[in-house]
Amino acid sequence: MGRVVLMFLVSLCFGIIGLVLWTGPVYAPPFNPPIGGLLECQANLNTCNANLAACEAQPAAAVPQTGQTTCWDTSRNVITCAGTGQDGDIQAGVVPPNPRFTDNGNGTITDNLTGLIWLKNANCFGTRTWALALTDANTLNSGECGLTDGSVDGDWYLPNRNELASLLDLENSNPALPTGYPFTEFQIYYYWSSTTAVPDPSYAWLVFFLGGTVFADFKTSSGFDAYVLPVRGGS
Repeated sequence: MGRVVLMFLVSLCFGIIGLVLWTGPVYAPPFNPPIGGLLECQANLNTCNANLAACEAQPAAAVPQTGQTTCWDTSRNVITCAGTGQDGDIQAGVVPPNPRFTDNGNGTITDNLTGLIWLKNANCFGTRTWALALTDANTLNSGECGLTDGSVDGDWYLPNRNELASLLDLENSNPALPTGYPFTEFQIYYYWSSTTAVPDPSYAWLVFFLGGTVFADFKTSSGFDAYVLPVRGGS
């Protein structure tokens, strides 16, 4: 019985081979897809992959919380926050890490929220004009202002408005900084940013750390002289 089955299978194989040889190879007709066909699908896939790569390369920026957790009425009385819609109620944004700052022991402080590295001595240069503040920050290097971090000219710069304002904690005042901040000699006064105020380029933005006000004033000596707090990018 087994021999009969085997012979049947062998015959079947030879029959299939013969049929293929007799009919010749089978060719698929050329494919010219209409709109919505395979080629368009492939093009859309390529576009999708390109957009995905761009999205992965440029992640969305995270907006931090202001730090405010208290609510007030219009008569300056503290009230229960629930249901008010105030900042202290919603507390929108990224929750700051704990601890917020790390003292690196080399004259620098790392902000664990933004990754920025700040000069620990917040009053190394005194009050300066805007132009001098830029120069002070750009030429700062290790061996100055208590630094032992190995930094060289060009590593440090004057923070832009957003970087400087990122230090604010609006639950606090006098200064409006996160509780337990490790800066030394921090002045409850104005600090320069590197950002010019548009539409009047004779002004630059400052942060007033008494209560967290951000405003603009003249860059020249006819306006404010303000303090300098250099920063450098985190790794």
